[in-house]
Amino acid sequence: MSSEQNKLQFTMSNLSSNIQNVEASRSSIEDADFAAEAADLAKN
Repeated sequence: MSSEQNKLQFTMSNLSSNIQNVEASRSSIEDADFAAEAADLAKN
């Protein structure tokens, strides 16, 4: 029982970490796109 609980805890922790990494990546991508669009608008 304890072994299964440890596996589930590890999986939950791993998924939580992955979610945080995806959110950070998404934020960086959105910021990069905004910066590129702002630069394009400034040129025109």
